[in-house]
Amino acid sequence: MTRRIPSRQKRKADEYTLISAEDLDKSGLTRHALVMFALARGGDYDDGMAGCGASFALGLAMGGYGDDLVRITQADPAWKGGLAISEWRARITQELTDNDRGLLPHRAPVIATQIPFDFPEPTLHLYLHPSLSCSGVLEELAMRMKRPIAEPDIRRLAHLCQSYFHWSDERVTTTFHRKLWSAIALKILHSVSMKLK
Repeated sequence: MTRRIPSRQKRKADEYTLISAEDLDKSGLTRHALVMFALARGGDYDDGMAGCGASFALGLAMGGYGDDLVRITQADPAWKGGLAISEWRARITQELTDNDRGLLPHRAPVIATQIPFDFPEPTLHLYLHPSLSCSGVLEELAMRMKRPIAEPDIRRLAHLCQSYFHWSDERVTTTFHRKLWSAIALKILHSVSMKLK
């Protein structure tokens, strides 16, 4: 997992923190706690709860609200709109309002009043059951193409964007920087780690 370093702490423009599975194990955060963090702070599927920063999301995650949420959804297939989920949402609202457990940086009644009535939907299902590309599909595609799946050819991709979209060098650089570099770096790191195994 990667985490973008806040701009005030960066030494370089493209600096990220790589978080390994061992780091997560040491943190004490469960998978469901990470789901709670993403629901509160925002992640791949939405922007999270309005005004909820990382320290508040971490406090809620450490408070076991993610584990409670998953227990509720597993116990009752018709949990949406049910009493248990309403009580869960009320406990989060209470924690943000009072900070009784001391897990938050301070009380945050404004964040508490902005929790949507349907929270954590619609994104909870996406975090618990993400759509994944089956690795076998990629191998099958490579076999049909009669060649292995290669790393992207950045130079050819840049040339294509300049030829077809009339992008300037600056636009190619900034767009690739924003959209591609981190994914390519992760792909390379993954390839290296697979070779080391």
